[in-house]
Order: sequence, then structure tokens, then C-alpha cells
Amino acid sequence: MRAHGSSPIGRSDAQLQWDVLVAVRREAGIRRDQIDIRVSGGVLTLSGEVDSVAQRHAIVDAARRVDEMLTIAEDLRVVLTAETLRTDDEIRFAAEDALAWGEMPHPNIRPYVQDGWLWLIGDVAQDQERAAAERAVLPLVGIKGVTNLVRVRVPAAG
Repeated sequence: MRAHGSSPIGRSDAQLQWDVLVAVRREAGIRRDQIDIRVSGGVLTLSGEVDSVAQRHAIVDAARRVDEMLTIAEDLRVVLTAETLRTDDEIRFAAEDALAWGEMPHPNIRPYVQDGWLWLIGDVAQDQERAAAERAVLPLVGIKGVTNLVRVRVPAAG
């Protein structure tokens, strides 16, 4: 059993909060006033506004690298500016290109977009393909979020 106010690896909440703040500023390029980072009872809460889905994922990934066992309550909102706002059709076309030209082409995955939120729908043979499809679309400008509904096909027993 861990002491109240400490992480699973023995750091105090204050130390864990500082470590996450340093990691987020270094790895995700976030200003201190842009998001709120709080730790209580070993639970990390991230809140505030970010410029993109990619930035949101970078923040969570940086925090996760500080402590893989950390429980994270993430309430980061993507706020688009006039320069980054895109129509659903523009996002869909960009997602189709990203899926076609990414690290693993994905002919069986279709993007669906509504109000700036991007869903990936389809079937793949391996979980690596599913993850690669999501990585391919995360950097797209103008998306508010991504939901990966791609299924990994289980081969039929032979």
C-alpha cells in the first residue's frame, strides 16, 4: 500500500507534478500557463486548452513517460484558431491522403468527419496497422479529436 500523496514509484505528489511539468515543457513545447497540471493521491490531472490533437497527445505521452503506472485524468480541449480551422471535407481529404501515404498505406480504412472530429473506420490484419493509421492522422491541422474504430481481423481457425 502506498502512502497518501505519493505515486506508485514513491515520489511525492509535488515531485511528480514537477517532473511532469518539466517533461511536458521539454517534450511537448507547452508554456506553463497554457495547461494546468495537478497531482493528488498519485492521480495526475491535465486540463486546459491546446492548439491541436497532436499537441494533446504529446502532453499525455510526455506525462506517461514520467511514470507509466500513473493514473491520468485528461481534460485537455483542442481550441482551433481561424488559421487552423478546416471544413469537414478538407479534413476528410487530408485524412485520406495521410492514410494513403503514411508509414503503412491503409486501403481498408476510411475516415469519417463530423464537426471537426475524425473517426477511422475499417479492418486491418495487425494492431500495428491500426496504431499506424492513427499516428498518420494525428498531425492533421483542423481536427478536434480522433476516434480509432479500426478493428483487427482475427484469422479464421484453419
